[in-house]
Amino acid sequence: MKWILWIIMLLPIANIYAAGHSLHIQMSKKAVGLVSDSKLKQLLNDNKSKWVIGSCLPDGGYAKGYAYSEEAHWPTFHRSYFNHIKSKCPASKLEDADCQGLVAHFMGMAAHGIEDEVYDALLFSYSDKMDGQEDPSRLNAKDTLVDKYTIWDFKYAYDVMPTAVSPTEDVYQALVPLLGKDEVQIDHIEVGQEIMIAAGSLERQTVNVFTEYADRKKYPWLRANYQSAPGGLNYSAATVAKLWNYYWNKFNDKTDIPADVTIYPKDNGKVGLDRSVGRGQFYLISDRPLHNYTIYDDTFFVEELKDDGSWQRISTTHTFDRRGYICGLKPSRKLTEGRQYRATLTTGVKDRDNNSLVKQNLVWTVTASTIK
Repeated sequence: MKWILWIIMLLPIANIYAAGHSLHIQMSKKAVGLVSDSKLKQLLNDNKSKWVIGSCLPDGGYAKGYAYSEEAHWPTFHRSYFNHIKSKCPASKLEDADCQGLVAHFMGMAAHGIEDEVYDALLFSYSDKMDGQEDPSRLNAKDTLVDKYTIWDFKYAYDVMPTAVSPTEDVYQALVPLLGKDEVQIDHIEVGQEIMIAAGSLERQTVNVFTEYADRKKYPWLRANYQSAPGGLNYSAATVAKLWNYYWNKFNDKTDIPADVTIYPKDNGKVGLDRSVGRGQFYLISDRPLHNYTIYDDTFFVEELKDDGSWQRISTTHTFDRRGYICGLKPSRKLTEGRQYRATLTTGVKDRDNNSLVKQNLVWTVTASTIK
Protein backbone atom coordinates (compact mmCIF):
# COMPACT_ATOMS: atom_id res chain seq x y z
CA MET A 1 0.00 0.00 0.00
CA LYS A 2 2.88 2.37 0.75
CA TRP A 3 4.19 1.92 -2.79
CA ILE A 4 0.85 2.71 -4.40
CA LEU A 5 0.53 5.90 -2.36
CA TRP A 6 3.99 6.92 -3.52
CA ILE A 7 3.00 6.47 -7.13
CA ILE A 8 -0.20 8.45 -6.76
CA MET A 9 1.81 11.34 -5.32
CA LEU A 10 4.67 11.13 -7.82
CA LEU A 11 2.89 10.54 -11.12
CA PRO A 12 1.91 14.20 -11.69
CA ILE A 13 5.53 15.37 -11.43
CA ALA A 14 7.33 12.53 -13.19
CA ASN A 15 9.17 13.63 -16.31
CA ILE A 16 9.38 10.64 -18.64
CA TYR A 17 8.63 10.93 -22.34
CA ALA A 18 9.19 7.56 -23.96
CA ALA A 19 7.80 4.05 -23.90
CA GLY A 20 5.87 3.17 -20.75
CA HIS A 21 7.34 0.45 -18.55
CA SER A 22 4.62 -2.13 -19.26
CA LEU A 23 5.29 -1.67 -22.96
CA HIS A 24 9.01 -2.12 -22.28
CA ILE A 25 8.32 -5.45 -20.61
CA GLN A 26 6.14 -6.64 -23.48
CA MET A 27 8.84 -5.63 -25.96
CA SER A 28 11.34 -7.70 -24.01
CA LYS A 29 8.93 -10.61 -23.74
CA LYS A 30 8.51 -10.62 -27.51
CA ALA A 31 12.29 -10.51 -27.90
CA VAL A 32 12.74 -13.67 -25.80
CA GLY A 33 11.02 -15.65 -28.54
CA LEU A 34 13.24 -14.08 -31.22
CA VAL A 35 16.74 -14.74 -29.85
CA SER A 36 18.66 -17.22 -31.97
CA ASP A 37 20.62 -19.05 -29.27
CA SER A 38 18.68 -21.85 -27.55
CA LYS A 39 20.71 -21.61 -24.33
CA LEU A 40 20.05 -17.90 -24.04
CA LYS A 41 16.36 -18.44 -24.69
CA GLN A 42 16.24 -21.07 -21.94
CA LEU A 43 18.09 -18.78 -19.53
CA LEU A 44 15.59 -15.99 -20.18
CA ASN A 45 12.61 -18.31 -19.81
CA ASP A 46 14.00 -19.67 -16.54
CA ASN A 47 14.70 -16.19 -15.13
CA LYS A 48 11.72 -14.22 -16.40
CA SER A 49 11.24 -12.18 -13.24
CA LYS A 50 14.81 -10.85 -13.51
CA TRP A 51 14.60 -9.49 -17.03
CA VAL A 52 11.10 -8.17 -16.27
CA ILE A 53 12.31 -5.97 -13.41
CA GLY A 54 15.43 -5.07 -15.40
CA SER A 55 13.30 -3.95 -18.34
CA CYS A 56 11.58 -1.27 -16.28
CA LEU A 57 14.19 -0.39 -13.62
CA PRO A 58 15.97 2.40 -15.58
CA ASP A 59 12.88 4.62 -15.36
CA GLY A 60 12.43 4.13 -11.62
CA GLY A 61 14.53 7.02 -10.42
CA TYR A 62 13.15 9.77 -12.66
CA ALA A 63 10.28 10.63 -10.35
CA LYS A 64 12.75 11.31 -7.53
CA GLY A 65 15.40 12.96 -9.71
CA TYR A 66 17.98 10.23 -9.19
CA ALA A 67 20.94 10.45 -11.55
CA TYR A 68 21.13 6.71 -12.12
CA SER A 69 17.97 6.64 -14.26
CA GLU A 70 19.39 8.55 -17.21
CA GLU A 71 22.77 6.83 -16.98
CA ALA A 72 21.13 3.39 -16.88
CA HIS A 73 19.64 3.95 -20.35
CA TRP A 74 22.95 4.17 -22.21
CA PRO A 75 25.58 1.69 -23.44
CA THR A 76 28.27 3.23 -21.23
CA PHE A 77 26.38 1.73 -18.30
CA HIS A 78 25.56 -1.46 -20.20
CA ARG A 79 29.27 -2.02 -20.81
CA SER A 80 30.10 -1.29 -17.19
CA TYR A 81 27.39 -3.66 -15.95
CA PHE A 82 28.49 -6.31 -18.47
CA ASN A 83 32.11 -6.07 -17.31
CA HIS A 84 31.05 -6.29 -13.67
CA ILE A 85 29.02 -9.44 -14.31
CA LYS A 86 31.77 -10.90 -16.50
CA SER A 87 34.25 -10.56 -13.62
CA LYS A 88 31.91 -12.56 -11.37
CA CYS A 89 30.60 -14.92 -14.03
CA PRO A 90 33.16 -16.05 -16.59
CA ALA A 91 31.93 -18.31 -19.38
CA SER A 92 32.66 -21.37 -17.27
CA LYS A 93 30.13 -20.22 -14.64
CA LEU A 94 27.25 -19.18 -16.89
CA GLU A 95 25.34 -22.30 -15.85
CA ASP A 96 25.31 -21.17 -12.20
CA ALA A 97 21.90 -20.01 -10.99
CA ASP A 98 23.20 -16.71 -9.57
CA CYS A 99 25.02 -15.89 -12.79
CA GLN A 100 21.99 -16.71 -14.90
CA GLY A 101 19.90 -14.33 -12.79
CA LEU A 102 22.47 -11.57 -13.23
CA VAL A 103 22.68 -12.09 -16.98
CA ALA A 104 18.88 -12.04 -17.31
CA HIS A 105 18.66 -8.81 -15.30
CA PHE A 106 21.40 -7.23 -17.42
CA MET A 107 19.56 -8.23 -20.60
CA GLY A 108 16.42 -6.48 -19.34
CA MET A 109 18.27 -3.26 -18.56
CA ALA A 110 20.10 -3.26 -21.89
CA ALA A 111 16.80 -3.90 -23.67
CA HIS A 112 15.24 -0.82 -22.05
CA GLY A 113 17.87 1.48 -23.52
CA ILE A 114 17.64 0.37 -27.13
CA GLU A 115 13.85 0.11 -26.90
CA ASP A 116 13.64 3.78 -25.94
CA GLU A 117 15.93 4.84 -28.76
CA VAL A 118 14.01 2.91 -31.41
CA TYR A 119 10.58 3.85 -30.01
CA ASP A 120 11.44 7.54 -29.68
CA ALA A 121 12.95 7.78 -33.16
CA LEU A 122 10.31 5.98 -35.17
CA LEU A 123 7.09 5.90 -33.17
CA PHE A 124 6.94 8.61 -30.51
CA SER A 125 7.99 11.47 -32.81
CA TYR A 126 5.48 10.39 -35.42
CA SER A 127 2.68 10.12 -32.88
CA ASP A 128 3.27 13.80 -32.11
CA LYS A 129 2.52 14.57 -35.74
CA MET A 130 -0.54 12.32 -35.96
CA ASP A 131 -2.03 12.73 -32.47
CA GLY A 132 -0.69 16.06 -31.29
CA GLN A 133 1.54 16.94 -28.38
CA GLU A 134 1.61 15.52 -24.86
CA ASP A 135 -1.29 16.12 -22.53
CA PRO A 136 0.02 18.24 -19.62
CA SER A 137 -1.46 15.77 -17.15
CA ARG A 138 0.94 12.99 -16.22
CA LEU A 139 -1.95 10.53 -15.97
CA ASN A 140 -2.80 11.21 -19.63
CA ALA A 141 0.76 11.33 -20.98
CA LYS A 142 1.46 9.02 -23.89
CA ASP A 143 3.78 6.68 -22.02
CA THR A 144 1.15 6.21 -19.31
CA LEU A 145 -1.61 5.55 -21.82
CA VAL A 146 0.48 3.19 -23.94
CA ASP A 147 1.06 1.18 -20.76
CA LYS A 148 -2.68 1.01 -20.27
CA TYR A 149 -3.21 0.00 -23.89
CA THR A 150 -0.66 -2.76 -23.38
CA ILE A 151 -2.18 -3.99 -20.13
CA TRP A 152 -5.61 -4.16 -21.75
CA ASP A 153 -4.43 -5.80 -24.98
CA PHE A 154 -2.36 -8.41 -23.19
CA LYS A 155 -5.09 -9.31 -20.67
CA TYR A 156 -3.47 -7.46 -17.78
CA ALA A 157 -0.14 -9.24 -18.42
CA TYR A 158 0.10 -10.79 -14.99
CA ASP A 159 2.74 -13.18 -16.29
CA VAL A 160 5.10 -10.22 -16.60
CA MET A 161 4.03 -8.18 -13.60
CA PRO A 162 7.24 -6.70 -12.10
CA THR A 163 7.70 -8.38 -8.73
CA ALA A 164 11.32 -9.53 -8.49
CA VAL A 165 14.12 -7.87 -6.55
CA SER A 166 16.96 -6.45 -8.64
CA PRO A 167 20.57 -7.27 -7.75
CA THR A 168 20.93 -3.71 -6.48
CA GLU A 169 24.47 -4.18 -5.16
CA ASP A 170 25.65 -5.28 -8.59
CA VAL A 171 23.83 -2.45 -10.36
CA TYR A 172 25.36 -0.03 -7.85
CA GLN A 173 28.87 -1.38 -8.49
CA ALA A 174 28.40 -0.81 -12.22
CA LEU A 175 27.11 2.75 -11.72
CA VAL A 176 29.69 4.04 -9.24
CA PRO A 177 32.57 4.28 -11.78
CA LEU A 178 30.31 6.35 -14.02
CA LEU A 179 28.55 8.63 -11.53
CA GLY A 180 30.58 8.53 -8.35
CA LYS A 181 29.39 7.63 -4.85
CA ASP A 182 27.92 11.10 -4.28
CA GLU A 183 25.52 10.74 -7.22
CA VAL A 184 24.27 7.18 -6.76
CA GLN A 185 23.31 5.18 -3.69
CA ILE A 186 21.92 1.69 -3.31
CA ASP A 187 18.75 3.03 -1.73
CA HIS A 188 18.17 5.18 -4.86
CA ILE A 189 18.01 1.98 -6.89
CA GLU A 190 15.82 0.27 -4.31
CA VAL A 191 13.35 3.17 -4.25
CA GLY A 192 13.26 3.23 -8.04
CA GLN A 193 12.51 -0.47 -8.09
CA GLU A 194 9.66 -0.04 -5.61
CA ILE A 195 8.22 2.76 -7.72
CA MET A 196 8.14 0.60 -10.84
CA ILE A 197 6.57 -2.36 -9.03
CA ALA A 198 3.95 -0.06 -7.55
CA ALA A 199 3.26 1.56 -10.91
CA GLY A 200 2.68 -1.87 -12.43
CA SER A 201 0.13 -2.63 -9.73
CA LEU A 202 -1.59 0.76 -9.90
CA GLU A 203 -1.95 0.73 -13.67
CA ARG A 204 -3.63 -2.65 -13.59
CA GLN A 205 -6.14 -1.28 -11.09
CA THR A 206 -7.07 1.59 -13.39
CA VAL A 207 -7.57 -0.39 -16.61
CA ASN A 208 -11.09 -1.51 -17.44
CA VAL A 209 -13.55 -1.37 -20.31
CA PHE A 210 -14.46 2.24 -19.51
CA THR A 211 -10.89 3.59 -19.31
CA GLU A 212 -9.98 1.64 -22.41
CA TYR A 213 -12.78 3.36 -24.32
CA ALA A 214 -11.80 6.80 -23.02
CA ASP A 215 -8.05 6.35 -23.44
CA ARG A 216 -8.22 5.16 -27.03
CA LYS A 217 -9.79 8.53 -27.93
CA LYS A 218 -6.85 10.55 -26.62
CA TYR A 219 -4.12 9.30 -28.97
CA PRO A 220 -5.94 7.27 -31.65
CA TRP A 221 -2.98 6.90 -34.04
CA LEU A 222 -0.74 5.66 -31.23
CA ARG A 223 -3.47 3.31 -30.01
CA ALA A 224 -3.79 1.76 -33.44
CA ASN A 225 -0.08 1.52 -34.21
CA TYR A 226 1.97 1.00 -31.06
CA GLN A 227 2.31 -2.73 -31.69
CA SER A 228 2.80 -3.08 -35.44
CA ALA A 229 4.28 0.20 -36.70
CA PRO A 230 8.03 0.80 -37.12
CA GLY A 231 9.43 1.59 -33.69
CA GLY A 232 6.58 -0.19 -31.93
CA LEU A 233 6.45 -3.37 -29.90
CA ASN A 234 7.23 -5.90 -32.63
CA TYR A 235 9.83 -3.78 -34.40
CA SER A 236 11.67 -2.88 -31.20
CA ALA A 237 11.59 -6.48 -29.98
CA ALA A 238 13.43 -7.60 -33.10
CA THR A 239 16.22 -5.09 -32.42
CA VAL A 240 16.39 -6.25 -28.78
CA ALA A 241 16.84 -9.86 -29.89
CA LYS A 242 19.82 -8.83 -32.00
CA LEU A 243 21.30 -6.90 -29.09
CA TRP A 244 20.85 -9.85 -26.72
CA ASN A 245 22.50 -12.23 -29.17
CA TYR A 246 25.49 -9.91 -29.32
CA TYR A 247 25.89 -9.61 -25.54
CA TRP A 248 25.32 -13.34 -25.05
CA ASN A 249 28.15 -14.07 -27.47
CA LYS A 250 30.31 -11.65 -25.48
CA PHE A 251 29.43 -13.43 -22.23
CA ASN A 252 30.61 -16.64 -23.91
CA ASP A 253 33.98 -15.11 -24.86
CA LYS A 254 33.32 -14.99 -28.58
CA THR A 255 35.36 -12.23 -30.19
CA ASP A 256 34.61 -12.29 -33.91
CA ILE A 257 30.87 -11.55 -33.72
CA PRO A 258 29.34 -10.54 -37.06
CA ALA A 259 27.42 -7.28 -36.79
CA ASP A 260 23.65 -7.45 -37.22
CA VAL A 261 22.25 -4.02 -38.04
CA THR A 262 18.79 -2.74 -38.89
CA ILE A 263 18.23 0.02 -41.42
CA TYR A 264 15.25 2.34 -41.70
CA PRO A 265 13.65 2.75 -44.14
CA LYS A 266 14.12 -0.77 -45.48
CA ASP A 267 15.56 -1.36 -48.94
CA ASN A 268 12.99 -0.59 -51.66
CA GLY A 269 10.76 0.95 -49.00
CA LYS A 270 9.45 4.47 -48.48
CA VAL A 271 10.81 7.45 -46.60
CA GLY A 272 8.39 10.14 -45.43
CA LEU A 273 8.44 13.70 -46.65
CA ASP A 274 8.36 15.29 -43.19
CA ARG A 275 11.96 15.56 -41.96
CA SER A 276 10.88 16.74 -38.51
CA VAL A 277 9.76 13.23 -37.53
CA GLY A 278 11.48 9.87 -37.64
CA ARG A 279 9.64 8.59 -40.70
CA GLY A 280 11.30 11.28 -42.81
CA GLN A 281 14.84 10.39 -41.74
CA PHE A 282 17.33 7.56 -42.29
CA TYR A 283 18.50 5.36 -39.41
CA LEU A 284 21.17 2.87 -38.54
CA ILE A 285 20.14 0.68 -35.60
CA SER A 286 23.09 -1.35 -34.36
CA ASP A 287 23.21 -4.58 -32.36
CA ARG A 288 26.08 -3.08 -30.34
CA PRO A 289 27.18 0.34 -29.03
CA LEU A 290 28.21 2.78 -31.74
CA HIS A 291 31.59 4.48 -31.78
CA ASN A 292 31.27 8.05 -30.55
CA TYR A 293 33.35 9.67 -33.27
CA THR A 294 33.18 7.67 -36.49
CA ILE A 295 29.75 8.45 -37.96
CA TYR A 296 30.53 11.36 -40.24
CA ASP A 297 29.25 12.52 -43.61
CA ASP A 298 31.72 10.28 -45.47
CA THR A 299 30.62 7.12 -43.66
CA PHE A 300 26.81 7.46 -43.61
CA PHE A 301 25.25 9.63 -46.31
CA VAL A 302 22.24 10.03 -48.61
CA GLU A 303 22.04 10.73 -52.35
CA GLU A 304 19.16 11.77 -54.63
CA LEU A 305 18.55 10.29 -58.10
CA LYS A 306 18.56 13.15 -60.61
CA ASP A 307 16.65 13.34 -63.90
CA ASP A 308 19.79 12.52 -65.89
CA GLY A 309 20.22 9.23 -63.99
CA SER A 310 23.12 10.43 -61.82
CA TRP A 311 23.20 10.36 -58.02
CA GLN A 312 23.83 13.63 -56.17
CA ARG A 313 24.70 13.69 -52.48
CA ILE A 314 22.33 15.83 -50.41
CA SER A 315 23.20 17.67 -47.25
CA THR A 316 22.18 15.93 -44.01
CA THR A 317 22.45 16.47 -40.28
CA HIS A 318 23.21 13.60 -37.94
CA THR A 319 20.53 13.13 -35.32
CA PHE A 320 20.32 11.21 -32.05
CA ASP A 321 22.92 10.67 -29.40
CA ARG A 322 25.89 8.71 -30.68
CA ARG A 323 26.46 7.33 -27.19
CA GLY A 324 23.71 4.87 -28.02
CA TYR A 325 22.78 2.20 -30.54
CA ILE A 326 21.17 4.46 -33.16
CA CYS A 327 22.40 7.13 -35.52
CA GLY A 328 20.00 9.02 -37.77
CA LEU A 329 20.40 11.25 -40.81
CA LYS A 330 18.05 14.18 -41.27
CA PRO A 331 17.97 15.60 -44.82
CA SER A 332 18.67 19.33 -44.76
CA ARG A 333 15.98 20.08 -47.32
CA LYS A 334 12.55 18.72 -48.11
CA LEU A 335 12.47 15.45 -50.04
CA THR A 336 10.55 15.36 -53.30
CA GLU A 337 7.51 13.12 -53.61
CA GLY A 338 8.19 10.18 -55.93
CA ARG A 339 11.95 10.68 -56.18
CA GLN A 340 14.39 7.95 -55.25
CA TYR A 341 17.02 8.33 -52.57
CA ARG A 342 19.99 6.11 -51.81
CA ALA A 343 21.58 5.74 -48.38
CA THR A 344 25.08 4.33 -47.90
CA LEU A 345 26.77 2.94 -44.80
CA THR A 346 30.50 2.48 -45.35
CA THR A 347 32.98 0.29 -43.51
CA GLY A 348 34.01 3.44 -41.65
CA VAL A 349 30.94 3.08 -39.42
CA LYS A 350 32.36 1.34 -36.35
CA ASP A 351 31.37 0.04 -32.94
CA ARG A 352 33.02 1.10 -29.69
CA ASP A 353 35.63 -1.62 -30.04
CA ASN A 354 36.65 -0.07 -33.37
CA ASN A 355 35.18 -2.89 -35.45
CA SER A 356 33.40 -2.04 -38.71
CA LEU A 357 29.65 -2.63 -38.58
CA VAL A 358 29.49 -3.65 -42.24
CA LYS A 359 31.90 -5.97 -44.09
CA GLN A 360 31.42 -3.95 -47.25
CA ASN A 361 29.42 -0.85 -48.01
CA LEU A 362 25.71 -1.28 -47.31
CA VAL A 363 23.55 0.55 -49.86
CA TRP A 364 19.77 0.77 -49.97
CA THR A 365 17.33 2.70 -52.12
CA VAL A 366 13.95 4.16 -51.08
CA THR A 367 11.22 6.32 -52.57
CA ALA A 368 9.99 9.54 -50.97
CA SER A 369 6.28 9.30 -50.21
CA THR A 370 3.64 10.55 -47.84
CA ILE A 371 3.42 8.13 -44.92
CA LYS A 372 0.46 7.74 -42.59
